[in-house]
Amino acid sequence: MTNWFQTDEAYDLFAQCGDFEVVRVSSECWVCQVVVSGAWWCRRGIVQGGVAQKNDVVDLPESHQKTDLSNLLGEVRAVCMNKHCVYVEIRNFDDYAAFKETFSRAGFTYNPHYDVHLHIASQDEMVARMHESKQRALKRALAEGQTWREAATEDDIRAFYALLKSLYRKKVKRPLPSQDFFLQAWRQGVTVLVTEQNRSITGGVLMPVMREKNVAYEWYICGGVMSTWAMMEWGSMHGISMIDMMGAGEPDVSYGVRDFKLQMGGTLHEFGRFLWINNNLKYRLGKLVISHL
Repeated sequence: MTNWFQTDEAYDLFAQCGDFEVVRVSSECWVCQVVVSGAWWCRRGIVQGGVAQKNDVVDLPESHQKTDLSNLLGEVRAVCMNKHCVYVEIRNFDDYAAFKETFSRAGFTYNPHYDVHLHIASQDEMVARMHESKQRALKRALAEGQTWREAATEDDIRAFYALLKSLYRKKVKRPLPSQDFFLQAWRQGVTVLVTEQNRSITGGVLMPVMREKNVAYEWYICGGVMSTWAMMEWGSMHGISMIDMMGAGEPDVSYGVRDFKLQMGGTLHEFGRFLWINNNLKYRLGKLVISHL
């Protein structure tokens, strides 16, 4: 597997939560996990992290791999039709340029989309890479007594979730899993960091870690500079080489989240996403509703 979202750990988390239904699709050379969620008008299948190439078949001819990938994508479409998904989106964490034509022939449209990687180094090096405004913000937060730690109790998770829910309702305006999902993730061992000031939780981050590759993932976060710094400092303390800060919007579209991630020292990558629409009418309806939230 190339990233955490393709692992058994991720599968178990989604499978144990009532917010989602997860289906693992496998062929000779490839495997992926389709996470299904949403109401009838916006039911979707998401393949977070892209499709994974099995380690024991990388030496097979590329033509064979492409044929087998086409078979896998056909199975993904069948799963989403069976689950009455409006669409399926494959969100890549790696470069699939060599297989774009295969995705296209299978009915998947490529849409450019950014990702941000933040490479972990010593604390001094990481601060030096930050934009001056973010250096000042971090210095101010520390001077005000803000700290971070790993979540230790369910109350920590509930306090973090309340802040996250408020952020998503007021600004992000996108679906957010239930509090039970975050509790289950924490119970299962997914790292959760929280930030504090005067003994009150001010932010946090749900951060899966793939130990085999020393990579952590910024999945759900709130709290500004201090929450991102918590990930960076935790990573430096625990031998993490890189934090995948995940989605950073589309090219040529202004996006403040992308600007923030880059100003914290991240580097931009364009791995894109593949989209297959099962129901055009519902898809257009869903986009219209979301645009007016």
